[in-house]
Amino acid sequence: MFKYPLSLENHWLHHAIWPLTELQQQWLFGTGSLTAKLKANTNQFSVEVLSEKHMMLTESDALMCGLAVQNVLVREVLLMGNGQAQVYAQSWIPTDLLDNDLSLAALGDRPLGEYLFQHADLIRNTIEVAQFSVSHCLLQLVKSLNLPAACCYGRRSVFSLAEHKIMVCEIFLPNSVLYR
Repeated sequence: MFKYPLSLENHWLHHAIWPLTELQQQWLFGTGSLTAKLKANTNQFSVEVLSEKHMMLTESDALMCGLAVQNVLVREVLLMGNGQAQVYAQSWIPTDLLDNDLSLAALGDRPLGEYLFQHADLIRNTIEVAQFSVSHCLLQLVKSLNLPAACCYGRRSVFSLAEHKIMVCEIFLPNSVLYR
């Protein structure tokens, strides 16, 4: 089994240094809701919660993401479509935000994107991308889902909502619509 949260340590970049199709660029650098895009491009969208753990951010994690060292809920989910895992997502949600917003604290199997993109004051900071090789620890998850072993692209960004910052990382799994 896995030790959650999964490490997403990688060389995150503000632009891709590997060739991407136009479709891949649209999916990776699109600033709208990934949830809405997946719902529009797949059937039977759902969220499968893998893990939710309260943790203190390390100084290096906080600095890397422009967040304060604080307690966060690390939420890990699979975004499902067409009966298959499309995206592995990991979010760092400040616990003080959870304490003040019961609808966020009780997300359950609802997508975080639906919560975030309903707020008019939401600001998405720069999107960073990374390529996850077949030797990355994420491959264990890919194998457990009976997906083909392949490099995966991911993106991450920090969302600002009032005085709170939420980190969201999204890894497009091998059967994702990103690769079609």
